[in-house]
Amino acid sequence: MFVRYEFYDLIENQFFVARLRRATKNWFSILLLIPKLRFIRQINA
Repeated sequence: MFVRYEFYDLIENQFFVARLRRATKNWFSILLLIPKLRFIRQINA
């Protein structure tokens, strides 16, 4: 039983890490987009 619970916990952790990686990738792309948007605003102004 204990080993089985540990196994499920491991799978849940892997899913959590995958979600976390996706979230950090999204944040990273947003952070990269912000300077581009500022640059575009400067050109338009």
